[in-house]
Amino acid sequence: MDKPKETENDIVPRTDEYGFVRPTEFDYVFYEEFLTRYHVVLNRRAMKWSKLMKNSKAVEKNLKVKRYIRKGIPNEYRSHIWMVVSGAQAQMETNPGYYQHAFTEGERNAKLVDLVTTDLNRTFPDNVKFRKSANPSLQKDLYNVLVAYGQHNKNVGYCQTVLRIWDCLFFEGSKILFRVALTLIKQNQSFILEARNFPDVCDSFKKITKGEFVTDCHIFMQRIFVEPGSLSRITINKLREVQRSRLLTDQ
Repeated sequence: MDKPKETENDIVPRTDEYGFVRPTEFDYVFYEEFLTRYHVVLNRRAMKWSKLMKNSKAVEKNLKVKRYIRKGIPNEYRSHIWMVVSGAQAQMETNPGYYQHAFTEGERNAKLVDLVTTDLNRTFPDNVKFRKSANPSLQKDLYNVLVAYGQHNKNVGYCQTVLRIWDCLFFEGSKILFRVALTLIKQNQSFILEARNFPDVCDSFKKITKGEFVTDCHIFMQRIFVEPGSLSRITINKLREVQRSRLLTDQ
């Protein structure tokens, strides 16, 4: 849905808080209505997180924290929580100076540097903060991280990717992504089945990540823990092995 020229009084700007330009089909009317309702939820959560973090920056991986994370981490605590629950903080403290060392070594790898440099302008093309013309531009920070990672994980090296990281992912692992995928597919099964070829399928999967169902993140995150039912990591691994065996048999 097109939006009139942006003004200072707009509730929803054309660029989101992370720097991504909203698509032309973005439904501003629905999103403004959603934000009006959702601010109440955000304020309530912010108060709970404030009490949790008031006396200590330490975060224990317990059921209470798990419940809080599933409902969303306020922006002011997100970077700290991600570092702690992902294990990155512990790794950084155990290996002081490792990032700087990996980056320095990575810059000596001409092939790695060339690959990263070539892809910089193609990474997050819809994010104004990662454009060369931005002031300040995050391209240099992105370059540093990609070069350091390419040097750190030489088996993987560097490949272009766009990551959308969910708060729950760091706490509960990749099974969260599996739940998200299953919920999206289940909710849009009829639409996906209308596809007549592989390009149509790819286009369908792009489209199901947009719209009111996923915009209302509060409802959506509730649904991913209901729609797929019980999904322990053991269950997922068993299902994976069954399907892997079938694929190998078919080959």
